Amino acid sequence: MVIFLYGKDAYRRREKLKDITGEYARKRGVTDFREIDCEENENFLVETVEFLRQASMFADSKFLVLKNADEIFGLEAGQVKEVKEIIKSFLENDNIFTLITSEDKPNKGFDFLLKKPVVFQEFQELNGEEL
Repeated sequence: MVIFLYGKDAYRRREKLKDITGEYARKRGVTDFREIDCEENENFLVETVEFLRQASMFADSKFLVLKNADEIFGLEAGQVKEVKEIIKSFLENDNIFTLITSEDKPNKGFDFLLKKPVVFQEFQELNGEEL
């Protein structure tokens, strides 16, 4: 399963991330969890692939959080293809959850993140009456 949270309202995005990870932990219990900040970790691509492909010894599921995925959207063409294939391979896997957060909408190379079966939600900045 892939969940994509995006938009300029970082506070509400972060709160939704906490809600999802908390609910996941409550339902699944022990899990293989990893959070990778794509902005702060220049090896995010390698670490993402390693985490998703390695077998989990003590848990029956994995949960990967990719924060600041705007970095992914700026990858070179060859890397884009590789990352897309990796993410798409886990779309319908009930034992691997990938939650991706981004301030911006994905570019054309990653527009599949805004289509089913991906679960996606936008968090626009609140103004006026909404605020």
